[in-house]
Amino acid sequence: MVHTAINLYTVRDSSDGTLDLLTRTSDAGYDGVELAYEFVDEDPTAIRSCIDRLGLDCPAVHIELDPLTNRTEAVIDWCSTVGVETVVLPYLDVTNFDSAEAVTETATFLESVAAPFRDEGFDFCYHNHDHELRWLSEDNETALHLLMAELEMVDLELDIGWVQAAGRDPIAFLNRHANRIDLIHAKDVVAETRTPIEAGMGDVDFEDIEAAVRDAGCSWAIYEHDSPDDPLGSLSHGAKFLSEWQMR
Repeated sequence: MVHTAINLYTVRDSSDGTLDLLTRTSDAGYDGVELAYEFVDEDPTAIRSCIDRLGLDCPAVHIELDPLTNRTEAVIDWCSTVGVETVVLPYLDVTNFDSAEAVTETATFLESVAAPFRDEGFDFCYHNHDHELRWLSEDNETALHLLMAELEMVDLELDIGWVQAAGRDPIAFLNRHANRIDLIHAKDVVAETRTPIEAGMGDVDFEDIEAAVRDAGCSWAIYEHDSPDDPLGSLSHGAKFLSEWQMR
């Protein structure tokens, strides 16, 4: 069964507080919540209490590189208190992926960042954007393909929308790396402009994506919209959109 969640990055500009957003997440019908780095300075005990009360799971949290490397123990303690299952690095800039040599160095670096979290029992993932899929090697492989071949302790949270925006086939990527992908971002985009849009309104073929996600054995489909005009409306839209997956 594919469970549904929302990445709270979608609602970062809402005036609601974190606990109210968690309540809205539950009321909308999501199974869980993926916390975003804007929320990691919040009281973890209060977040855990609210999540437990609402019956939500917390499959993952996005945390930027600086706290992962410079506040490692504090981040581990925070994640342990909240009950996070997977720590996700959401972004590295394009210079990390502009050559095969750069990709190898990036893989080594990611493994070192992940090690203390893995040692404490967390899974660790990298979350892609589109720039990891633009550069091609002499063998016609994207930087992200090369990265996955190099990584051992780090898995991938596959952002479907950004794969589409890069002009690649998200289903082919998912099929190829199914054993390394348990979380996917259910994001839609207008591919020509690489602009995020509400799911079902862009160029992502979600009917075929859903089948591929199920075939790959992914556990979580996580809704995300990078820049919604109406964050709370986007939260509701994502829940309704993904509820159709739950009913099949």
